[in-house]
Amino acid sequence: YRPGLERANSVTTRRRTSNHYWHTHLDTPLADFYAAVAVSDKIPLGLPKGIDYNEFTKQLNKATQAQIKKILDAMPGRTVKASVTRRPASKTEFVSAHMIGTGPHGPAGHGFTEENLRQGTTYYRFQLVEGIVGIMLDTTDPTGGGYGSIDAAQVKWLEAQLNSVSGRKFNSKGEPVTTGNTDQLVVLFSHHPSSVFGQPRTPTSDPYALRTPAAVHELLGRYPNVVLWVSGHLHRNKVWARRSTFGDHGFWEVNTASHIDFPQQSRTVEIADNNDGTLSMIGVMVDHSEAVHLDYDKSFTAAQLAAFSAELAMNSPGAGTSGRTGTAKDQNLELLLAKPF
Repeated sequence: YRPGLERANSVTTRRRTSNHYWHTHLDTPLADFYAAVAVSDKIPLGLPKGIDYNEFTKQLNKATQAQIKKILDAMPGRTVKASVTRRPASKTEFVSAHMIGTGPHGPAGHGFTEENLRQGTTYYRFQLVEGIVGIMLDTTDPTGGGYGSIDAAQVKWLEAQLNSVSGRKFNSKGEPVTTGNTDQLVVLFSHHPSSVFGQPRTPTSDPYALRTPAAVHELLGRYPNVVLWVSGHLHRNKVWARRSTFGDHGFWEVNTASHIDFPQQSRTVEIADNNDGTLSMIGVMVDHSEAVHLDYDKSFTAAQLAAFSAELAMNSPGAGTSGRTGTAKDQNLELLLAKPF
């Protein structure tokens, strides 16, 4: 792995995101409150009078159903029509819906398995092609916050998956270890990139969770065959080189913009063996529309509607267009990496 090998194509006319991965904030200490708000006849617009946010969350974390109702009644807000259909779905219901409605494209169940359904988990492993394993992570904060994290149970599972496809690795002391397993390349997928890992919204006791960029880099840096991490969340095009502290290797992180916010792009990513001791991660941006003439007095065709969507996104207040498109090195690109085995 040598950052000096990185090459980025300056062509910027085509762009992307394979960005949106499931996001669920359920099965949390505040779940009962969220559920009550969802189906109630009130849209809360503020905290109860005379209480700050920290005290508010403390009360919710130990509140009974009756106390939750009192708290909700005390919150200023607007009256709306109550509806039981607005209730949150559990992770199990979320997985089940994907397994029942398979859709015409992609793997059955969107990658979810019967094991996910039994255990109530939303992370899994799959075979991209022969010799390359994909690992989908669930990085969402189970207490409802916006930072990424991986809890202890998932960390244990992730280490087991990485060990099973790694012929060599480094232990926690930085010592090289030979496992005897057959090497495969590993590509990670998640909603959050490592740069936004942080503490949960509501403090929990989980000393083995990964909650900082340094912690997740330390774990992944022990495995030279981890070559790529693909993520979303930031709604921007961004690429990072992640060098391991354990040896002369590392991996690339590729983040891609949003389908709804400007620049409304997707990205295809391919891995190529250059047969010279290096691998190439090739990313090509894809726009969902091209410039077309819009007649605002007539009904739009599908192509015109896509172009109009891009126009609205471009003109959205505070869109931060330059930051979201990224530089030339964040768009169409070829990222080189020393082949790990």
